[in-house]
Amino acid sequence: MSMTYHKTTTLRGNPACIVEGYVFIIERQSGDKTIWCCNRKGHGQCKGRLHTINDQIVHKIDTHNHEPNANAAEVMVARAKMGEESKSSNRSAHDLIAGVVGSLSGQTIASLPDLHNLKRTIRRIRQKAQSSNPLPSSLKTLSIPSHLTKTTSNKTFLQYDSGPKRKAKKCYDQMFKAIHDLKPNLDPANVSIDFEAAAISSIRTAFPGANINGCFFHLCQSVYRAVARLGLKTDYSNDHVFAQYTRAIPALAFLKVNDVIDTFEKLEEQFPVKGKLVLLYFEETYIGEKKRGTQSRKKPVFETTSWNVHERTMKGYHRTNNIIEGWNNRFSSLVDDVYPNMWKFLESLKKEQSYVEAQLHQAEAGVRRRKNIIIL
Repeated sequence: MSMTYHKTTTLRGNPACIVEGYVFIIERQSGDKTIWCCNRKGHGQCKGRLHTINDQIVHKIDTHNHEPNANAAEVMVARAKMGEESKSSNRSAHDLIAGVVGSLSGQTIASLPDLHNLKRTIRRIRQKAQSSNPLPSSLKTLSIPSHLTKTTSNKTFLQYDSGPKRKAKKCYDQMFKAIHDLKPNLDPANVSIDFEAAAISSIRTAFPGANINGCFFHLCQSVYRAVARLGLKTDYSNDHVFAQYTRAIPALAFLKVNDVIDTFEKLEEQFPVKGKLVLLYFEETYIGEKKRGTQSRKKPVFETTSWNVHERTMKGYHRTNNIIEGWNNRFSSLVDDVYPNMWKFLESLKKEQSYVEAQLHQAEAGVRRRKNIIIL
């Protein structure tokens, strides 16, 4: 029986063949004989079949219940390429698909599965290929494979096998003790952190000489969250006077530390009545409430020195931890998965470690980073 017989693979790497615009996958094998079924057997109940012996077609059951696809060969080749690259390449699923479809015809692209589903399938294929170890069912059954405890240069990567289970001071104390054990001489001058009371308290104990630098961006966020929590979002959007006074609250961070309380009290006198509860929240959290019958104040949740950015601004230091947020975005792009499993997460950390080591080697060698040039 003479007819065109094109062998290929599926997206998942399983054998497939194409005959006259129909795609077949293996149904069963017996010795040298292979029986193929139409790839729409499951979804479309198609009864098309193909029998081959030693890669020669010997019988064909042409009872398809759908039209052939003239672009089937090109579609299968493209899908097979995506599947193969998903196992061997570190490119994101989006980048991988874009690279393959760029050379396809419009008709072929239209015949591909939904791109969102393609991305999801590629991620699953990659996860399966990268993880030969069964995933833990719980924290108690977690056992990190030895190859994930070493960097790509075979150095110790897993330094301490226990982290904070919740944001409590006891957990942070445990973490910083482990860091001290690893680096006894570690004595940071500055520590940038979000406004997490338990973490800050633990840092003060672990590194008493360090300056605690809260992020100005998160300070602004905390004020706006108070506005939303108190039902004042509409007022903030529509009343520009109220919005201006509200924005003046986190702006106190730019004053000298000794001027903050006096200026806050002046702001308090002029602040719109509708926003008094916002001001009260800021006072309790960042300024400290006045004690009854005295001008002294209670200790706030976060001391003024931790959120004040005057000195940092004057010295040209970072006022926010956006550089850390930028790293988070870059790392998320590397992981390329909203819900990565444990092994994929650790593999991604190893890759990031290799990248950072390369940056350090270049910095030590005096390699200058090229500046971004914007042409207007």
